[in-house]
Order: sequence, then C-alpha cells, then structure tokens
Amino acid sequence: MASISPRKPLWEKLWKKSDLHTYETKEKQKKFFYLAIADDSGCIKVMVYRTEKHSFFKEGECYNFRNVIVKENMMKYTMNSSTSKFCKDKLDVPKDLEQKARMLIYREDPVVSIKEIKRLDQKKRVSAEGTVTEIRRIDSEKQTKINVQEFKLEDSTGSIYITLLGKDIQHLKDVSVGDTVKVTNVKTNHYYDTVLLNSTDSTRIIKLQSATFQNVQIEIIGIKKNREPADKAGCCYRQAV
Repeated sequence: MASISPRKPLWEKLWKKSDLHTYETKEKQKKFFYLAIADDSGCIKVMVYRTEKHSFFKEGECYNFRNVIVKENMMKYTMNSSTSKFCKDKLDVPKDLEQKARMLIYREDPVVSIKEIKRLDQKKRVSAEGTVTEIRRIDSEKQTKINVQEFKLEDSTGSIYITLLGKDIQHLKDVSVGDTVKVTNVKTNHYYDTVLLNSTDSTRIIKLQSATFQNVQIEIIGIKKNREPADKAGCCYRQAV
C-alpha cells in the first residue's frame, strides 16, 4: 500500500480486529487495539489509540479513515483521526488479500507436517494444514469447568487430535468433516506416549477448501399405473451420478 498524505481519506475494508492491549506511560496505563484493513492494492495494520472505537469497528465492514498517520507498514489512528462507514459494495478487495490481512494481527507460526509435529518437544508452537476427519462434541473439564472441543486433522504424513479451549471453540463453528483447513499457532502437548495439539490465544482456523459432496440426480423414466394405495405404487428410476 502506497504512502498517503495524512489528510487524504482512505477507503478500506476491515478484515480483522484485535482485543484491547495495554501499554505503560509515565502517568498511567493506556490501552489500544489493532485493525487489519485492505483495499484493492494491498493491506496494512492499524494501531488505534481511541478505545471507545473498539465497539464501533466491525469485521467485514468498510470504512473511510481521515487524518491518520501512515509510516512504512503501519497506520496510526489517533485522537485527531476520524472515520465513518460506507457501503461495502463500493469496495472490491481481492480475495487473496483477506488471509494476508488477517495475519497482520496474529503472527503465524510455520506450517509443519503432522509427522514432524509428533517429533517435537512439549509446548512447541506450530501451524498445521490438513483435512478434518472427525469433530467431537463440546465437553467441559471437570476441574476448571472450561469448555473444550477436539477435532482430528489428517495430512499425507499422519493424523493428530487438536484441542480447542474456551472461546477458541468458536473457530470451529463453520468447519465440517471433510474440510481442508489451516490451523495456526497451536502448541504441542505430550500425554504419555501421545502427542496432541492445544490451542493458544492466537490460534485461528482458516478454511482452505470446503468438503466436496457427490451430487446425485434421480431421473424418473416411468410410472406404473396401479390400483393399489399410493404408498404401494411402484416406479422405475435411473440414478445418474
């Protein structure tokens, strides 16, 4: 994204918003949060110092930004900045920029094959890609009472169970068995002789390809006239796949 004059309005689509973060000053603690925005030319990370705007910004919506400071790969939204929503249909953002924008907020650990993951030490952070072959029901840990959900990921080298903890369960809500996904920023967990993966605060599940279903078309080629009740009437059909 090109460097732009601070007073020139920017028309951007918001792809990702972070939680609130805290930093220290001489006087007191202050809070800020990040946005990942994109237009048709690229994406950029925004540091927002006005915490009252956290609820205003919604992922997937489009905004114009005024009086922001743009330096290299970072935009700063200060007390002098302003913004407003506009119709998302007016901004056409290439799909390949969506994932890049999302990764601006959360650093992505390298993708490692499942075979290699099982050789790693305890609490090593990685990302993994594969096909979801099983999704277990949501359960609750007896001691902590935190909701947990497990699913099984398989690639060409093996398979492994991944445990999502607490609010991380929401990342699985749009995922089905058969989907190909990338699971970012998980850490290894050794349980006796078994290696598992646990979610972290920055874990995300990115759907790379939806499960493919076989479409079946039924063509009726004849109906036999019958005096029997309707539920006993026979028909001939040919199944085409």
